[in-house]
Amino acid sequence: MATWVSLTSVRARVAGQFEQDLRLALGPEPDLRIAPFQFDPAVDEVAPGQVANTFATFLARQPGLVGVIWYEIEALGLIEFVPAHLTHVFALAEIPGWGAAQPLMARADILGNLLARKSLGERVGVCAPQTRALFSIANALFPGKVVDAPILVAAAAAGAAAGDEGLSLGIAPDLSPEGWETLYPLVTAIAGQGVNDGAPPLRIHAPADFFVSPYVWPLSEHPGVSLTEGVSPDNRAYAGGDFLVGTGPDLHQLDRIARDAAAAGAGVLILDGDTDERPAKILDAAGAPVSLARLRTDLEYRNALREAFRGRAARVAEQSKALWRSLMRGERISGPKAPIENLVDETVYAALTDRRVLPEEIVATRAFLIAPACAQPALDLAGALARADPAASWPLAALANRLARGTAKAPHRPSALDVGGGRLFVADEDGPQYSREQRAALQKWLDDLAPAPRAARVAGAKRPPFPNPAWKDGPITHSVGLSADAGEGRKIAAGGALLFLKPDRPAEASDLALVLEFGLVGEQPAAHIDVEVIGRAPRKVDLVSNARRRAEISPPAREDPALGLVVKLTPGDLRWGDIFLTDLRLQSAADPFNVTPGDLASVGFDLVEALPIGAAVVSGAFGAEYDGDGSEFRWVSRNLVLNLPGEPGAGRADDAQSGAWLVLKLRSNPSSSHQGPLAADIDSPRAGGQRVATALRRLGAWQGDMLLGAPLRLLERGALARLTLRGPNGPISPKDSRLAAACLTGLWIASPSASAARAVAPRFVPLDVADGSRFPDGWYAVETIKGLPSRWMSRQAVVSSGFRPRADSRIFLALAGPWLPRKNPALVPFAARIDGRPMSVRSSIDSIEGWAMLFEGETLDAAFDADFELTAEAVRVLSRNDPREGSILASFAALIDPGGDRAPGGAMFGDAEAINGALNVEHWGAGLSGAWLPAETLLVCARSAETDDLVIEGAAATDAATLQGMTVELDAERMETHLTIARDGSWALRAPLGEASRGAALLLRLSAPRPGRVMLRRVEFERKAAP
Repeated sequence: MATWVSLTSVRARVAGQFEQDLRLALGPEPDLRIAPFQFDPAVDEVAPGQVANTFATFLARQPGLVGVIWYEIEALGLIEFVPAHLTHVFALAEIPGWGAAQPLMARADILGNLLARKSLGERVGVCAPQTRALFSIANALFPGKVVDAPILVAAAAAGAAAGDEGLSLGIAPDLSPEGWETLYPLVTAIAGQGVNDGAPPLRIHAPADFFVSPYVWPLSEHPGVSLTEGVSPDNRAYAGGDFLVGTGPDLHQLDRIARDAAAAGAGVLILDGDTDERPAKILDAAGAPVSLARLRTDLEYRNALREAFRGRAARVAEQSKALWRSLMRGERISGPKAPIENLVDETVYAALTDRRVLPEEIVATRAFLIAPACAQPALDLAGALARADPAASWPLAALANRLARGTAKAPHRPSALDVGGGRLFVADEDGPQYSREQRAALQKWLDDLAPAPRAARVAGAKRPPFPNPAWKDGPITHSVGLSADAGEGRKIAAGGALLFLKPDRPAEASDLALVLEFGLVGEQPAAHIDVEVIGRAPRKVDLVSNARRRAEISPPAREDPALGLVVKLTPGDLRWGDIFLTDLRLQSAADPFNVTPGDLASVGFDLVEALPIGAAVVSGAFGAEYDGDGSEFRWVSRNLVLNLPGEPGAGRADDAQSGAWLVLKLRSNPSSSHQGPLAADIDSPRAGGQRVATALRRLGAWQGDMLLGAPLRLLERGALARLTLRGPNGPISPKDSRLAAACLTGLWIASPSASAARAVAPRFVPLDVADGSRFPDGWYAVETIKGLPSRWMSRQAVVSSGFRPRADSRIFLALAGPWLPRKNPALVPFAARIDGRPMSVRSSIDSIEGWAMLFEGETLDAAFDADFELTAEAVRVLSRNDPREGSILASFAALIDPGGDRAPGGAMFGDAEAINGALNVEHWGAGLSGAWLPAETLLVCARSAETDDLVIEGAAATDAATLQGMTVELDAERMETHLTIARDGSWALRAPLGEASRGAALLLRLSAPRPGRVMLRRVEFERKAAP
């Protein structure tokens, strides 16, 4: 029997999976044996040589040893301890730090370090890289030894689905930011197809990090989308899904995504483009275009796409299996007789790097990602980046120089490196990390290269449309350096422009605001423009490519209003782009340019008044700063003082009538050690000199910022309010020692939007533990424990209900989870708050069947969804092998409003919901159903204020002896019950209730003295029967 040793390290993320797949791919081979050896690189850091000695001893004990299989660069250091006569097979599948979100410069550094270890690969006999990008690296490290042999297991073809359950997509967990930017608009477009035709919702299985991204809110609100968080049990399909999705910016991961799809029996979709700049493009693994509309609505079309990919995967798996069997049997392998078919066809990569339709920088970046160890892609990317940042090109040019050594064909010099009479690399300041001699040698190498042939390509991205039919010329009476309107605005000359404006009505300077909007288009990623209203200091407006930026300026006082205004526009840092004036207007300073900013609209508010951050913060903050679009922000400490605005202006309703709120937008300090959700308290003086404190409500998130607010009727207009953030101060960054708790990025007076009103919440609102939008902060990823979807909570967490309870009513939050021996035998104490106000513990259960807690609080208004903040007294490391710090394990959550709507189907048993797991429910027709109860059952109930008795009913065919011994506990109090058994076997338990529990939620426990068959049908609260 031939023995092979499979070598992996404990740090590897995928090597173990490849080892398992190799065993599955080979199948039962009586004459082959794979012996696994796993090592910890950290051991050598403490005891040098220990891993090598252990490895050598392990090899010596293997009978019939033929060779060693490696999967990761980390294991390459042990190659010298393998006897020379053995076969070395390197199935390269993993490089440390080579992640999807890794910056390009970091990738260049990693490649440089790998090239320095090239000599270690001289003893490698065969290298079989597992992705296209790794194929490039393998050719550079092991020239002449590389074969195309993917380790692949293809799932058997599945039967057709019984019915159309809708389109289901699985998203990779480590998409780059560019990948998310591409994915979001296309998924939105897919979801919009078929909504009006009654198509099932688009089911998206997304990783945990998606639910803290700015894309989760708009998708969760989309009527055609259903979101699920988590991964499948075998970790092959990222979270299930009929199709796994790849994107153009992450094309170097397409092989890995396709491999996981093949193992899961799913299909593959590759998305590129977006709705604004480039046409949306969806391809299958063969490179054929996919119809967006048919993908969403046509079941047969989706089945055909999946079956085509399954057939492709089966062919690749069979070819690869034959190659690996020959290899491991010791047969001479010089390469397969015929090229193995690729899981992702070459036409896909050609479409995603097409110079005819894509900007040069995107093409160069993608080419480098899929062939990072080839000199020409590295040099092309250096040329593309040189247009915006010459210094960034030095590492790539130096890497291309190293990769080109010893190759038969020298790369061409990109045209972007030719500027005027010299190269961009000739300036000393462009390459400070290299010595003068190194720069001179690199310059000479570049000079000696032949220039790249001129190829047909687009000059830049498609210019985004900036239509504004209502603008025309507006108040411009005359201009110099401004082109005619080309449909996307008016182009500003490179040397600047001079505008002469005249208001359409006489006005004082204090009553006017000049609003200008600019757009940067072309290849250049960033630039700026100076805006000067004659009589005022110039203002700098930073611009980014293909995005609009706005500036609002107060004109100076004019002696004669009829003379108008003069505006000077001066572009800066402009090299390969154009700046367009896309809007200009003179308006009343009291009228907002944008009626409601997107961040306010996202949480259901209409703008009443924008407050200046610089003037509103009296103390506890650093000076005002400006981000790239000219928006003002201030770093603030955990204790700051705000100057609340005075009384509403004339014609505006007072705060009680309008429901006005003070709304703040805050960004957490990324360097702070505080890991809990952002929260704050505010207090202001009231009559009599007292100060009234209230917690700011968590209104929602917007692009990484948190919006918090409080009704102005709880505060004192015109007073100084103290704001206290619940988090420590910390350094802003490693290079900025200023101490701050958060960054204040927005401050408004706003009122709840009438259009955002929702229906009153039902009596029961179960919260799906697997839905990440309901558990947005402070929770670990969902996992299955004791058969229940569950989440561990850290010290602080948020539960978001997504429903609006009635105003000024009692509200209850029920939480429950499984009982784990030696992990949480006693429930970790924790507290709850609703919208910043403390809740009381009404009742709790902690038994061998699980734990449950019921919190009670009050609502003040019905304008917003109810959110709950949880804080545990302590956390603990979950286990020796699980370093996470957790407090409680929750598998059930529900919001209960006993006075809410009693909608049909709202609760499983009428006025009660089971909380310790799914019960075996049976349906008998005619509206009858019931569940067989375990020995102990926990339920949460809602009792309306006008009821007197608890009634529990069971169906026919029950166990009378077990039923007669059943005990009923309500909020840990044993109830006296009256049992009635009808002739047909149906039964009812009735218990009279006291006054204290009217209009409340309660915890109900049903316990049987012995196993039996007890069927539960209904739990309800009723009025006392008339005598």
